[in-house]
Amino acid sequence: MRSLAIATLTLLCGVAHAQTHVVLGVNIVDVATGSVSPDQAVAIEDGKIAWIGPAAGSPKADTLTTADGLYLIPGLIDSHVHYTSPATYNPLMIAHGVVMVREMGNTSEMVFPLRDALNAGDAIGPEMIACGEIIDGSPPVWPFSEPCDTPEQAREAVDRVAARGADQIKLYSMLKPDAFAAACRRARELGLKPVGHVPTAVPIQDTLDLGYACVEHLTGIDTYILRLARPELDHDPDFIEASGGWLLMGEIDPARLRPLFESIARAGQVHCPTLAVMEGIGSIASGKGPEHPATKFIPASFRAFWDSPAYAEWSAHAGGNVPRMQRVVGMMRDAGVTLIAGTDLGNPYVFAGESLHRELELLRDAGLSDAECLRAATISPATFHGVADRLGSIEVGKDASFVLLRENPLEDISATRSIEHVFLRGRDFDTDALDALLRQALDAAQQAPDPAAQADSGSRLGDIRLPGRVVHRGQYSATFGGQPAGVEEFIVTRDGDGWHIAAHNRPLGGMQQPFLLEAHASDDFEITSITWRQLSTPELRVVSTIRNGVISVVATRGDTPAGEQRVEIPDDALLATPALVGDFLAMRNLDLEPGDSRKTRSITFGFPTWQWTTTDATISREPNRTLRIGEREVEVMVYRTQLATPLGAFTVTTSIRDDGLTVRSVVDMPFGQVVAELEP
Repeated sequence: MRSLAIATLTLLCGVAHAQTHVVLGVNIVDVATGSVSPDQAVAIEDGKIAWIGPAAGSPKADTLTTADGLYLIPGLIDSHVHYTSPATYNPLMIAHGVVMVREMGNTSEMVFPLRDALNAGDAIGPEMIACGEIIDGSPPVWPFSEPCDTPEQAREAVDRVAARGADQIKLYSMLKPDAFAAACRRARELGLKPVGHVPTAVPIQDTLDLGYACVEHLTGIDTYILRLARPELDHDPDFIEASGGWLLMGEIDPARLRPLFESIARAGQVHCPTLAVMEGIGSIASGKGPEHPATKFIPASFRAFWDSPAYAEWSAHAGGNVPRMQRVVGMMRDAGVTLIAGTDLGNPYVFAGESLHRELELLRDAGLSDAECLRAATISPATFHGVADRLGSIEVGKDASFVLLRENPLEDISATRSIEHVFLRGRDFDTDALDALLRQALDAAQQAPDPAAQADSGSRLGDIRLPGRVVHRGQYSATFGGQPAGVEEFIVTRDGDGWHIAAHNRPLGGMQQPFLLEAHASDDFEITSITWRQLSTPELRVVSTIRNGVISVVATRGDTPAGEQRVEIPDDALLATPALVGDFLAMRNLDLEPGDSRKTRSITFGFPTWQWTTTDATISREPNRTLRIGEREVEVMVYRTQLATPLGAFTVTTSIRDDGLTVRSVVDMPFGQVVAELEP
């Protein structure tokens, strides 16, 4: 009898109906047709849309949301973000109706666990698809990249990123044409879409036959305009020169762009213009950025970086490009190119959630209809990202992730801002709940770690045991654009075998990871070995051994091999480490008198990649000078090093006291200045 009772109970439980939540009296916006169905009802069961029909025929509701004529649209999708502040981004995205994002470049260790937690519903935030590490040339632009010079290296890099769990493969600006082509083909073979920048050495029309699926920021079009306006150009432009193509828009007949855009449309290549990031960076020069009410949701350390000189020069250029880019977007729309909305969140004055609404307004001002703008943030990206079976439109069987608006977005796309409810997989966030999310984001921004406290989070030099007696011990403090950028604690020792250094570098902000470095050199300062440990999770450990003019490198990530490298050292080369104290070894054999200069090859690693890279350099010895360090005046030797990098010319001014220790290093870059000083 007991078994029969249990069986009966099990049967009854099996047929019990799911809880039904009904949204009643809503105007449903059909994003595909650009039409509205008035006075409808939507029934939700188990986080899915179970029924849609006239309000009068609504099924019985266990719980009810009375819409009273609100407009229902699919949840929005931001197709270009860098998720650098999840604690603030998660609540802000939902509060602004954004139910999905595409993360466009970050470390696998950070982004894939975050993606999986969001997609599993372990945190309140948008769903995510993610690219992981960027595939770039060598040296790459960003430190979280897989650098490659050859087609074989490109294929291997794609394999590694895919194996870590990438949803799409992002390619970048410094790739050589053959490596770019190999990466595109390999991604396709693995069933992954290649997306990202058009490399400056690759004509955009060449990307179409390769199946390059989505282009970000209109890259490649700037180079195309540059070559139309400057047909005498006999070299591949660098990143900065290529972006200058926008300034030449007025020098060409716009009709000359039409064949390109028609070919892009025929090939089905999607474009994500990210106009909001150009306007955001441009708002620094205009002074409007800091006045934006959404700045209160930005941690103080982020705001300080945004307002530093790092972006000041580029700001006026970026803001001025917005109308030029909008003109091109309008022409692409007329040619039938599919456009999707993205913001490049993570950059100055691009705000989580809010800036996606601004992107839609910028697309409207470029010539898209309100319905086309709405599609660019709903069904078009859902289709491209392979989630149109769940998101992007209001249909039975899809996820109940949608937004209720007070106003009709088909009449004015700015109506997407008039949010009354956000549903996330069936969970209803009403105005009170949305306000609570905003308070959560504000609290997270205000409680963000203090930069000084983060920099002083504790020394790890005890992890390294150096032989010999201590010759120097100290700490460098760095600033970027006048704001704290981190610290480096170091030790220099000496014994009968030579010199030994150890450093714990703790950067602030950005994409750099803290690291430990240990290096050994002969008595005459010739480096013999370096061990570099990037303190990521899992830890990246790189061991370099220098013998007979060859650097032999072995890298491991946790317990997994991460690669090997063999570098022959040219006779005129200068070996450098990413640690500031490394100058103690690197600069000792220059043998330059004041007024002398020397062309050399700088070989270093650690930024932007663990692999050793070689850069042309010119080192000049300037007259000695006196520096004030704390309360003391110190006589120093001054060296100025000029480097040619993918991002433009870098100049490093190094001031060294007579015992060989650097007391100040100033790095001038196209996007800002880093100053590091030895603490008194």
